[in-house]
Amino acid sequence: SAAVVADHVVNGARILPGMAYVEMARAALADGGGAAPGPGLGWSLQHLAWARPLVVGEAPVTLHLALSRYDADRI
Repeated sequence: SAAVVADHVVNGARILPGMAYVEMARAALADGGGAAPGPGLGWSLQHLAWARPLVVGEAPVTLHLALSRYDADRI
């Protein structure tokens, strides 16, 4: 939404903050991206990278997030 990027302006462009991507990945895991971690364990997000920033202009933007299984223990 515009509120998320209203104060995150870089070189005059409204950019989706990096922490928004991290929160989306966390929420995707929580919503069924994989089996729940065992007792006393939690998810760990590692090696996150963005090819380019998401610039938010006047037109609506659609963002798709995909999770892929890397091996039996990693998504």
